[in-house]
Amino acid sequence: MKEFLQNIFIYTIAGVLSTANAAELPYNITQKENYTHPNAPLSACNFYAEEYVFGEKLKVEEFLNQIDLASKSTKDFKRLQIATDESYKSSENDIKTVQGIIDKTLLFQTSYFEYPTIERANKLKKILFKLIETQFLSQIYRFDGDQRYPHSHILAIFLHSFHVLRGRDDLTHEENKILSEEIHKRFSALEKGGRDTWFNMYHCQVGKFVTGESCANHTYYEQYIKTLYGYIFDRPEYFNSGERMFKFAIDDAKPDIGLWREAYRGWWAWMYISIGLTDLAGIAEVYRWRNIDLYKYKSDKSGLQYSDLVDRYIKAIINPNLIYPYSKKNHGLIGRMKDHKDPAMLKTVLSKDFPEKSNWYYLFEKSIEEKTLAIKYSKLADGLSHLSRYHVNLGFNPQCNYGNSSIKSPIKTEADIKKVDIIFIPRPKKSSSNLSIDASTIFIETQLETDDFIKYEIEFKAKANEKSSIRKYVLIGDFENKTLKEKGIMRQIRVILPSDSFSELSKENEAINCEPATIKADQNKLKEYWLFIDRFDELNECPLSTMTAEGKERAEQIVELIAKGLKSKFSEEQDRYGALRNFAGSP
Repeated sequence: MKEFLQNIFIYTIAGVLSTANAAELPYNITQKENYTHPNAPLSACNFYAEEYVFGEKLKVEEFLNQIDLASKSTKDFKRLQIATDESYKSSENDIKTVQGIIDKTLLFQTSYFEYPTIERANKLKKILFKLIETQFLSQIYRFDGDQRYPHSHILAIFLHSFHVLRGRDDLTHEENKILSEEIHKRFSALEKGGRDTWFNMYHCQVGKFVTGESCANHTYYEQYIKTLYGYIFDRPEYFNSGERMFKFAIDDAKPDIGLWREAYRGWWAWMYISIGLTDLAGIAEVYRWRNIDLYKYKSDKSGLQYSDLVDRYIKAIINPNLIYPYSKKNHGLIGRMKDHKDPAMLKTVLSKDFPEKSNWYYLFEKSIEEKTLAIKYSKLADGLSHLSRYHVNLGFNPQCNYGNSSIKSPIKTEADIKKVDIIFIPRPKKSSSNLSIDASTIFIETQLETDDFIKYEIEFKAKANEKSSIRKYVLIGDFENKTLKEKGIMRQIRVILPSDSFSELSKENEAINCEPATIKADQNKLKEYWLFIDRFDELNECPLSTMTAEGKERAEQIVELIAKGLKSKFSEEQDRYGALRNFAGSP
């Protein structure tokens, strides 16, 4: 059962990663000179138009069943213990299952926020009510602080979801009552349970650090939750705590490193600073909704502003020697201790696989007029234009629409989506001018068919550098169900390539961690690449990066040739549902 649940959910845990090869990672970070930083919302958010992200359809009934199943088979479903330094820590299976539910809930919420239709509102409400019914992360032991973080994560999602649902009048009177009462109950549990020192900022004294009593990321985050709760329910005693926290952090910052308390955290310092920046940016964002700009606050004590914290972080990334005098303290890393110069966590924060670990960037970039710092960071972080699939702190995806932007959206029905948006924005394609295809030679036949997919074999004559050859490939066309298949509506199509003809042996472990829809593995052994044709082909970037130079070039040529070949006019016998013609846009 546990193994089944692990396969159900797409998950990651902030800070849990393999560092077996950490010593081999370079300390220097390559800056991309020609990178254009994205505007929010990202064009990738358009993938939510069809509720089809990361090669997977968002199916609400399936997810509701998964939550039900998890509630009955996950020991710590109601109260998760995430400490890495305690014997009573929740099992890895429980942590991954719970985190998977949070991440999946965020995908449904983002789908609604980006395209706030009545249909998507109803799906999100079903999920929220199911989480209430099953008491997901609803409990906190009174004197235990480690359960507060996951409890607050789902509370943040509840708060932001309620804000938009209520703002768009997508709640009935009874639904409003149920959700608001649940939020009040969970917020009260946070206020009265566990370490109230975080909730009440008891240890926040400028420049003073006492082990076990530090005013750092946990305190920042709980003030963010209080600020959000105070804003939504018009409770100034909670809302005002955000300004106190934000100004304390700036007053407390050091001119050489910025968030010095987070810099104390050894090789994890990169992650903790990013989290601190995100929590503070989250507070500033809520204040922005009240037309208050906390980013402009300049401390009389430190002489710094929030932008200076970003500047110091960027400088430390470029020159890690700036952080080492702080990170060598290795504070709060029992059970996670390593060399404070280990670069693995920095690599993770900047990785294209985890853009959500830079959530502060998306809020900061669009909230300031001077973009220099944002541009500098965008040249360091590898995946800021990639769509996030995991939740980190905020309770919404800042890459896409949210908050008042979602509330004011003119979209009300699924039909409205096509009227106001280009669903899939064409991206520039690399074209091999020496490649051509003889349309008269194209032949395609169905090898296998189910309700959900059709397996094709395509054959054609291709010409490259004056040389012709017969090419034959296996394609997989994916449909959501039998009805859509019979209507000729194909969601995606992929070509299957044997990994042993394309992969770089030393990168096969990296390939296994790519988007599951792009690879096939057996017992952690890479077997095949499944590359997308046209739609969703941005997901090919990861598997392509694990191929040899020659293999990558051949794979890109194959994808290009098949895309050209699919534009042919196939007979009804070859394409009985018209799915290939509809997908390629051919007559």
